Amino acid sequence: MTQTLAVLLPVFHDRDCAQLVRRLGLAWGVLMLLAVPAQGQDRSLEARIAAFARCPALNFPPPEGDDVRLVPEMLWAPPNPIPPQSELRDPSSWVAPESAIDRHKALRARAGVSMPSGEQQVLVFEVIAHSSLGEISLVASRNNEGHWSVDELAEFGVGGNDAAIRHRTWTLPWSDGFALDDELADPCVDAEPLRSTHAEFSLDLTYVWTLETTGRQPTLRVERHYWGFGRASRIRDLLHKGSPR
Repeated sequence: MTQTLAVLLPVFHDRDCAQLVRRLGLAWGVLMLLAVPAQGQDRSLEARIAAFARCPALNFPPPEGDDVRLVPEMLWAPPNPIPPQSELRDPSSWVAPESAIDRHKALRARAGVSMPSGEQQVLVFEVIAHSSLGEISLVASRNNEGHWSVDELAEFGVGGNDAAIRHRTWTLPWSDGFALDDELADPCVDAEPLRSTHAEFSLDLTYVWTLETTGRQPTLRVERHYWGFGRASRIRDLLHKGSPR
């Protein structure tokens, strides 16, 4: 398969076609590693770790704009996009978290804001806990023309008498929409651990988020802490990137 792709690659002069061929080769390799016959949990675990290791490491970029003040620059050096071996070898890292769609609906019901609909969506549910509890429902929907629209509903001070609600919507620029499509099509996002507490930095608060997709095969559902790492975190970052300041 790899030799066949190497022969075909020079034939494609169009950048997108060449990129597609390279990605198909990577997808084939990842799928072959994930398809290793399992003889007990250990071999299955080794296959998953090998598939993840086959994918190029992806450094998650430091935050921009208003978020910079929250993150001392020293915490980003050196970047570490790879979770520790202790986490990779923990079987629970490869078990998908529960869907957060019911939590999206419950938060939006409290605020009287309807759940966006769409055939292809990316949903991120974030929980932030420090001196008070905050919940954020982020739902991105792709229309037939390829535009991604984002609907954010946030509640700060959940359960308190002074809870504050914020509802915002925005549309991703074409460039970010294309980048989002590209990340969702990358087979390496499916090779990443499904649960991880690893992050390139952390702060003195609890910050956990669940990202999941609808209308995508295979369905993606992962849990990360803080800014996380890798391609799942890049997807979340792209959704937040266009938010109004």
